[in-house]
Amino acid sequence: MDAACINYKDTGYFSQTVTDYLENAPQLRPFYSYRPDINGFAEFLKVKKVIADREILVSVLSNQYAKIYENSKVSPLTSGGDLEGAKEALSLLKSDNTYTITTGHQLNIFAGPLYF
Repeated sequence: MDAACINYKDTGYFSQTVTDYLENAPQLRPFYSYRPDINGFAEFLKVKKVIADREILVSVLSNQYAKIYENSKVSPLTSGGDLEGAKEALSLLKSDNTYTITTGHQLNIFAGPLYF
């Protein structure tokens, strides 16, 4: 399957602020700390201070996944439905060098997940 890319600016649907941000315009730099790219994430993680209680996080998530497994017999974290594998994956959240990234977007009129 062939794929084609169109620059955001060329679509005419995005504000100048959005296109300036995507093009890393210097005048917008004071409004954010890190670029949303691999280098920006690496910079951010060097200074990130976790204030969450990782033990509680792992405990709550483990209980939630155990209930899902009990009801469906399939673990959402493993393709084979192995609850122990899910627990092992969740236990990684106890490590100081483990982070989660939560992303999302708001759908736009006449656009949607396929657009993004």
